[in-house]
Amino acid sequence: IWPGVTLLQGLWQSVFTAISSFNNSGFEILPDEIVGGGSLIGLGRDIPALTIIGVMILAGSTSYAVLANVVVTRGWRRLTLDSKLVLVGIGVMLLIGFVAFMSLEWTNPNTIGSESVVSKVTQGVFHTVNRTAGFSTIDYGRLHTANMGVTEGLMFVGGASASTAAGIKVSTLMVIVIASLAIFGGRDRTTVFGREIPHANVQRAMAVGATAAAAVLILMI
Repeated sequence: IWPGVTLLQGLWQSVFTAISSFNNSGFEILPDEIVGGGSLIGLGRDIPALTIIGVMILAGSTSYAVLANVVVTRGWRRLTLDSKLVLVGIGVMLLIGFVAFMSLEWTNPNTIGSESVVSKVTQGVFHTVNRTAGFSTIDYGRLHTANMGVTEGLMFVGGASASTAAGIKVSTLMVIVIASLAIFGGRDRTTVFGREIPHANVQRAMAVGATAAAAVLILMI
């Protein structure tokens, strides 16, 4: 608890932040003048807090259905096709985001360039997971331009279907990618992990992706 913040205020702020993290809303009620900045900038070096918030964000963006499927089945082979697509998709997106953030911001003095190695890695992991929430421990306006593009792309995809995150959904992107590979490979059927994705689902994913991309382009004009 920071100086000037009572125990009751600290408990309320903790509960609010936990709910906001799981809901991927990115709202916070921390006193900026006391913690040292807006959003979660005051927690930039607080590894335990960022870890807890990051786990909450990731759990909310993965969806109840996928989490329940993982807990109940306890085996990759028995997972549903949707769960497999979501887990693989989230894993790839986290890897892309982390590599991009660390490679582009490692020496950036306006973001994490002056931080310790542990702090750099912690904030790199946090901001990779944070793609669906909107919190920040740094000034996003000072990010490397290329990193902004990667972050926006990951935000466009968002989280899993039926999760608390927005976006076109991870499974939608995965279906689009798999279907595209099938088309380029001259295959009539879209299959992955030994299962066939119904043609109607492929069409639906293509429509959602195209419509969302068109909407973003229109808004940018």
